[in-house]
Amino acid sequence: MEPYLIAIPNVSTIKKIFDLRRKLVDLGYGLPDPRAKVLPHVTFAYIEEENLTSEQNDLLVKKLSELSFSKPIKLQVKEIVNWEHKIVSLFDTTPIRELVTSSEKLFKEIRIKVNEDYKNFVGNHMKVARQIKPEKVQQALRLIKLKFPKEIILDGVAYINKYGGEEKDILWQKKLE
Repeated sequence: MEPYLIAIPNVSTIKKIFDLRRKLVDLGYGLPDPRAKVLPHVTFAYIEEENLTSEQNDLLVKKLSELSFSKPIKLQVKEIVNWEHKIVSLFDTTPIRELVTSSEKLFKEIRIKVNEDYKNFVGNHMKVARQIKPEKVQQALRLIKLKFPKEIILDGVAYINKYGGEEKDILWQKKLE
């Protein structure tokens, strides 16, 4: 998987999502997932090159640190849906467009190519639960629709250079202020 830039929700939203993931497994709706510790996030750029050199990583981190990001971003949840036994919240992408645009300009400036294959998915969703038993999808959807916030606040931006997406995999992070 390519490196990627993400927006991270505030701590209370992250906790709610981790609690929901545990509850789904405890109720027998979800399967134990080796990726259950993946940090809840909204991806706003997938980098096409899979293995950036340390020089490219250093330059990217330096340039990201120089960017000024706006204050925390509020995203309205439009819908909670099932995507191939994953429960996903879908958002209105308007509030995150500025973040996507500034990152695209940055990548062009430092000649790192953004993967265009994912363009339609950038900023529009967050995986709430990753592995739901097929026969339990409807129950899981009902539970998440009841418990998941109607609005989330993204208050951080992070760069992850490997498939993992856990907090330990973050190479660079900045709070939105």
